[in-house]
Amino acid sequence: MRTLIPTVIPTVLMVDDNVDFLESTVRVLRASGVSHPVVTATNALETINLIHTLEGPAILFVDLNLRGRMNGTALLRYSRSIARHPVVAFYLSADEREEVQAAALKAGGASGYLVKPVHPDRLIAHITIGTEQIENILGANHDVLTGSLLSRKEFDMRAVVELEKAARTLGQTAGIFADIDDFKEFNTTYGHLVGDRVLRGVAACFQNHLRHSDVVCRYGGDEIFMLLPETTIEVAHQVAERIDRAVRRLRIDDDKGGTVSVAISLGVAFLQGDEIGDDPSEGLLELERRCDRVMYQRKARSKAG
Repeated sequence: MRTLIPTVIPTVLMVDDNVDFLESTVRVLRASGVSHPVVTATNALETINLIHTLEGPAILFVDLNLRGRMNGTALLRYSRSIARHPVVAFYLSADEREEVQAAALKAGGASGYLVKPVHPDRLIAHITIGTEQIENILGANHDVLTGSLLSRKEFDMRAVVELEKAARTLGQTAGIFADIDDFKEFNTTYGHLVGDRVLRGVAACFQNHLRHSDVVCRYGGDEIFMLLPETTIEVAHQVAERIDRAVRRLRIDDDKGGTVSVAISLGVAFLQGDEIGDDPSEGLLELERRCDRVMYQRKARSKAG
């Protein structure tokens, strides 16, 4: 049975150096009622800038023979390496030769190859395929409820890799632990749908403040943990303050004609590279304990007035 996860609407990113092709394709997609946001780029630099600004997953259609410093294959690889969210890609090309298609798919890791001119129904079908692939990726690697935060298993694997690097370079790694204040009251007073909405809103605040190297997961229940590699405690506190301000600006629909505000308690701590030792997983546990301890100390002081 397929796992149900929150509906995902990836951004469709069309990359081609033919402006007329891009404009006509956008018109066709909008006329067909495709609900996905559609953005375009005519070269590698524009594409890379768009990838950096995306706040969610993307379906990338890229011209295999893109002119400029990067061809389609190189751009696809680089785009995936810098993307903070899943990217599913398809090649576009006027070359119908089977050997060219096979070589491109093998080299670039795309999910398909569309021969131009592309029939609108075929393009829309591939957007559907890309969306389903992204949902499967998110279901495997991401928390089911929020859809944006990593699962604990995926987070632990990525965090251990980062701590292994820190142990080798003797770098500093920071962590931010968050707990949603009075979360049970949201579920009790407004129902679990509103509680889920609150959790997704807080998750989005964390996601919007991620750097490329940062990793964040739903730690459990209403707790979120964020790992910031190569980060000083001062910078981590600045990130935490920005997240806290973003959360306090949230207004969540309460399904009763009004909205509810949200607050979180945050704990920030750090780990030196020489404290990690031979087992990075133990180092991760120690950092989590430090952040958790700071968070509950702050929560206790807040309740004491």
